[in-house]
Amino acid sequence: MEGSLCRPPAIQLLGAALDPLDHPERVALKQAFAAGLVQGTVPPDLPRDPYDALTQALALGNGASFTLAGKLDLPGWLTPRPGPEWAEFLAPRHFRVFLDENRCRAVADDCCNWITRKILPQVPGLIAVDHSLAGGAMRAVAERYGPESVSFLVLDAHFDGLPTHLRQPSAQDPYPAPDTFHCGSFLHYLLEEGTVLPQNLVLVGVSDYPGRASSRQDALARAYLSWADRGVTFITKSQVRSPAPLARLKQRLDAARTPWVYVSLDADVGACAGIPAVRFLDRVGLEAEEILAIAQEIGSRVRARQFRLAGFDVSEVDVHLLGLEEDDPTISVCLEFIERLCRGMACHAPAGGGND
Repeated sequence: MEGSLCRPPAIQLLGAALDPLDHPERVALKQAFAAGLVQGTVPPDLPRDPYDALTQALALGNGASFTLAGKLDLPGWLTPRPGPEWAEFLAPRHFRVFLDENRCRAVADDCCNWITRKILPQVPGLIAVDHSLAGGAMRAVAERYGPESVSFLVLDAHFDGLPTHLRQPSAQDPYPAPDTFHCGSFLHYLLEEGTVLPQNLVLVGVSDYPGRASSRQDALARAYLSWADRGVTFITKSQVRSPAPLARLKQRLDAARTPWVYVSLDADVGACAGIPAVRFLDRVGLEAEEILAIAQEIGSRVRARQFRLAGFDVSEVDVHLLGLEEDDPTISVCLEFIERLCRGMACHAPAGGGND
C-alpha cells in the first residue's frame, strides 16, 4: 500500500493517574503536597502525575504520530498529587476501602472501555500510575484482536500473576494487601479469565523468580513455577545480564507466532538503577541501557513487520521522587523507551481482528 492508503498507525496517549496505595507513607506524601499548595511551599505547576511529566517532555521527532487523548476522570484524592479540596479523604482508611471493594478493577474496566470506544484501532499508549490499569488496556486489545493473536511482553521486577494471599501469607503484616485486583495481582485475574494466554505472556527483568531446586515446598514458589509449566516465559534480570545480552528474549521472540504484540513497562523494573523514581523500591532493577535495548529489540521487530504494535503502557513512576537525584533519568528513560518502541513504525496492510 502506498500514498494516501498507507499511513503509520497513530498512537494515542491516555493518562490514568490512579494511585490507591494505603500505606501511611504514601498517603503522607499526598497530605504534604496538598498542604504545601495551601502554604505556598510547593510550585503550583509541578506535574500532578506521570502523564503530565511525560507529555510535557515528549519529543515528537521519531517518525511516530502521537496524539494526546487526555486523562481518565478520577477523584483527586486517588491521584498522586491532590489539591487541598481533597484533604478530608487523605487518610489510609479511605484507600483501604477502595482496595477492599475491588475498585481498582472498576477503574481498569473504565480504562478498557475508553480504549475500546475512543482509541482502537489506533495504538493506545497508556501512561498510568498503578500497574493494575495495564490490565484494562490488555483486555481491550485482547477483546479486539483475540487473546490467541496477541503476545504480551511485560517488563517488571515482580510477577503480578499470583493472588495476594500467597504474596502475604502472614496475618501479622501491618499493611496487608487485599485479595482483590490490584497492581500486585492483576495478571492473576487476566490469566485465570483467559484474557491473556500463558503461552503468549513473557515477563522480562523479573527479580523474584524462585529457584526450582530450593523452593519446591514453598506455596508461593509452587504457584509461581506452575505458570512457567503452563507456558508463561520468565526472563530474569540475571538472564538479561547474561554474557549474551537479550539472547533469551530474542530466542523467545523468534518463536512467537502472534501477529500482534503489547508491551507493558512497569518502571520498577529499573528501581534503584536505570529508573529511580518509582513507587516500589524493594528490588534493584535493570540499568537504563538494558531497558532501552529491550525496547529497541521489540521496536525493530515491529518495524520489520514481524508484529503489529497493539498497544503499550508505562506505569509505576512516582512523581514525588522525580528530580530528587541530580540528573534524574526517569523521564528521559521512559520517553526513550516509548520512542524506541514506536520510532518509524511502518504502515501495515490491514489484518484480521478488526483493524480493517
